[in-house]
Amino acid sequence: MDIARNYYTVKEIKQYIDTISTNIGKNNGGFLHLHISDNENYGVESKVLGQTVGSANVSYNSAVSEEERVYTYDHNGAAAGGETKFLSTEQLKIIVGYAREKGVEIVPEIDSQGHAKGIYNLLAEQGKSVENIFVGGDTEIDITKPDAVSFMQSLYDEVIAVTKPVSQHFHIGGDEFYSNPDNGAFISYVNTMQAYLEEKGLITRIETFAKKPKLL
Repeated sequence: MDIARNYYTVKEIKQYIDTISTNIGKNNGGFLHLHISDNENYGVESKVLGQTVGSANVSYNSAVSEEERVYTYDHNGAAAGGETKFLSTEQLKIIVGYAREKGVEIVPEIDSQGHAKGIYNLLAEQGKSVENIFVGGDTEIDITKPDAVSFMQSLYDEVIAVTKPVSQHFHIGGDEFYSNPDNGAFISYVNTMQAYLEEKGLITRIETFAKKPKLL
């Protein structure tokens, strides 16, 4: 489910979980893949990125339950334009609790190297430096820089802290890397992230459309 390019309410996500549980069975290998980040948006609350409930516009008053509220981040004329909606940490916890009840795994994905403009926009709007995190523009994480690796791990940590009770896997994206075409650098980055996630008891998932290495 692409919660970066599209907004889904907690109720709608619960309905997807119901469908998975009904068709595959409870605790029978069913999972919901949540694509959290992309060029268009970062789909969940993040203190690291400054996209928080405190900084958001809320479409419903405090009398309405957390599950029903819609949080909107105003980009103030940034490249992303307009406003984007995101799930609060508390809403993500509700989803995780419901998935656990239904026996469905949540597989979160934070995409890199490419598809990172949503992250770039939030950092830029907070006045934070992107020099040692991005390369070749505003869509690619510089996987060769230790600062960039540590930064991505801090984003992982935020999400894992919420989803770990119902997650065995974590997806790190991995598609479309252009500014760092060196396969060796990419493999090193993937191995670093895999080891980091393994320490947290998670299995790494990845999707890549990298160029094939030249045969000798």
